[in-house]
Amino acid sequence: DKTGFYLIIYQMNANCSSGSDVFNSYIRTWNGSAESNIGYSYLAPNSNDDDTVEGTCVAIKDVDNVSNIKFHMGYAGAANITLRGTGQSVTSMHFIRLGDT
Repeated sequence: DKTGFYLIIYQMNANCSSGSDVFNSYIRTWNGSAESNIGYSYLAPNSNDDDTVEGTCVAIKDVDNVSNIKFHMGYAGAANITLRGTGQSVTSMHFIRLGDT
């Protein structure tokens, strides 16, 4: 709700339901008329390893209009993953305001 420079941190934790997979997580912005990618991360979980993989996307964005700038976290390229959202392993996005625009 305030303009300024923001550090955006998208932490993603996932595992495969079967086999292995590779995918990209991303941070996107929407300015009211167009969407653009501003951060990427690559993850490669394998169900045979029986563990959760973690990836982090980091970006800095000048938010000069709080009415139009929106953020979206997501992933592309995965077919059989489970995102973690509770407990110690979580998928989340954090916003830290660094200063004025």
